[in-house]
Amino acid sequence: MFTEVGEYAINYKITCDKCSDLTGSNKVKIYGIERIDDSLEIKDNVLVVRTSNNEFDSVSSLIKVFAKNYSYEHYDKNNNLDDSNVVKTGDKIRIIINDNNIIEYNISIIGDVTGDGIVNIADVIKIADHSIQQDILIEDYEIVGRAVYYF
Repeated sequence: MFTEVGEYAINYKITCDKCSDLTGSNKVKIYGIERIDDSLEIKDNVLVVRTSNNEFDSVSSLIKVFAKNYSYEHYDKNNNLDDSNVVKTGDKIRIIINDNNIIEYNISIIGDVTGDGIVNIADVIKIADHSIQQDILIEDYEIVGRAVYYF
C-alpha cells in the first residue's frame, strides 16, 4: 500500500499452471486527491460545492489529499491570490502537494450564478433569464445554473 506521494517501481509476477510465468516492472506516480466529501463533486475540472458554508477553510477541509505535505491556495476569477475566506463561483482552488505538484480546480457554488458568493434573488433571476435564453450563462456559471435547475 502506498503511504506517501512519490514515484514507485511496481514489480509483478503472474503465474499460471499451464503457461510460463510473466514478470515485469512498471513505474507509477502517486499524488492527488484521495477522497472528497459528498457535498463536493468534481466535474469537467470544476469543483462543484453543494454546501451552505462557502468559507474557503471549510470547503478545503472537505478534500482529503493523498500526501503528508500539502497546502491550499484560493484565487479569484482573475487569478489573483484571494485572502478572503469567501469562496465564489469562478474562484479557483490550488492544491500544492510536496511543493511541486499542483492540482487546480475552478470552483462553482451551487446557486451562486452571479459569482458574488451569496445565493439570493439575483441568482434566481439570472437562472430564469438563462432558462428562457434571455441571458445565457457561460462556463462554470452554466454548470451551477444547470445543477440548480435540476435539483
